[in-house]
Amino acid sequence: MATSDTERPTRLAAMFLAISILAFFGVGFAVFASQLHRPQQIGVNPRALYYAQHQMVWMSGPTVVTSYVLPMRELPRALRLYVPRKVARDVNTADLIRRYGANLQIGMVVLRGVFNTLPPDEGVVVHGDVVVLVDVKHDRGLFLTY
Repeated sequence: MATSDTERPTRLAAMFLAISILAFFGVGFAVFASQLHRPQQIGVNPRALYYAQHQMVWMSGPTVVTSYVLPMRELPRALRLYVPRKVARDVNTADLIRRYGANLQIGMVVLRGVFNTLPPDEGVVVHGDVVVLVDVKHDRGLFLTY
């Protein structure tokens, strides 16, 4: 059966529309899926900033460099991957895992700024990174080191 000249543009338009809709939903799904696996949660960064600002004397900052939500048992690996070595080695992960449990969901937030190592203004002024651990479930700071 032959198609008429008027049916051909309609079919092409319908195919183009179908492909466009599929592409739109494919891109939408990809964006949605990427949001599911974001490393940070909304409440973790503000809690880490609040905790750090009340535990240390800051001359400037802090600002969030990176943050991840993970079970406590993955902390040693995350420190090796995402935290400067000189800061990561000051975290006693075995003690933290023993104290809080391996399954506790934590936010590991790396902050950067200029701070005094001993409050109030008795230490050395340092421009560097600070690691803050936040209990995600109870929204409280657990640990801080620089």
